[in-house]
Amino acid sequence: MPRLCFHAPLRHGWLRFCLLALLFLSAPLAARAGYPDRPVTLIVPWSAGGPADAAARLIARDLSQSIGQSVVVENKPGAGGNIGTLQATRAAPDGYTLLLATSSTNAINPWLMKAQPFKPVDDLTPVALVTSNSNILVVRADSPYASLDALLRDARLRPGALNYASGGIGSSQHVAGSMFTQQLGLDIVHVPYNGGGPAGNALLAGEVSFALDTGTIAFIKSGRLKALAVAAAQRLPMLPEVPTFTELGYPGMVTGAWYAIAGPAGLPRPVTDYLNEKINAVMASPDLKARLGELGAVAASPMAPAQVLDFMQAELERYKSVVAQFGAVAQ
Repeated sequence: MPRLCFHAPLRHGWLRFCLLALLFLSAPLAARAGYPDRPVTLIVPWSAGGPADAAARLIARDLSQSIGQSVVVENKPGAGGNIGTLQATRAAPDGYTLLLATSSTNAINPWLMKAQPFKPVDDLTPVALVTSNSNILVVRADSPYASLDALLRDARLRPGALNYASGGIGSSQHVAGSMFTQQLGLDIVHVPYNGGGPAGNALLAGEVSFALDTGTIAFIKSGRLKALAVAAAQRLPMLPEVPTFTELGYPGMVTGAWYAIAGPAGLPRPVTDYLNEKINAVMASPDLKARLGELGAVAASPMAPAQVLDFMQAELERYKSVVAQFGAVAQ
């Protein structure tokens, strides 16, 4: 009897250990099993109508069809994209809240803003890289500036008289504008708006002289805006007639934006891998590539989650020197 009393607790202890081991091993499978069984929210930390929003809605539509559940875009603009990004970092890591992470929110803001409410790498789980865009210097169709040289002549003759719109402090338009004014030695006023959509509307309304935007292809094609130069290494396929800054004698003006899909920190690996596979497949669609091209966006080459993490970390370090070099003002 004493022997039985001695072994009974031992057997129960091993039983508990085995059950815990089974639960641990089956947790990843359980995290993926049945996912997704309800709509997924994709937070866009910028206003509706801007380039980030437009790209997100195209991707969400095709991803919805691929995963069999609605992917609902939710715009949460403000604080240079920090409001929406912070909300995404605080969401449950279950795959039902995703974020359109951008170069602005996840690579520029940490060096530009004194009080960053989240850590761009530690507080998110990178899932997939989706697009990249180049900044394009655009003016209204009725602008007196027929060329970049004409705009530069006027800017130099009238210091402080010209201004440019951006989607806010830390946006790609802001960084591009800082590069432009610093490299060319210009006195031009920065006018930040609450997102790319309002910034574009301000340009169309004649409130500002120009913009270095990433989502103006449709307005250029329709004749409402005029493109003077592109901040890309080569001419853009959708605007073959528009010269690059390099061609015009300003080789340092190469800049743009990138977008990625991410989830909160702690997103289960099976869910991350599932979404990565689905998103990469969607981004490979010739139809989606063509529709993104109409926005001026180029679909990214497929990357595994670990590669996306490496990319985002490298971009974070790269923009540290970019922000310092071009003197964007910290807030």
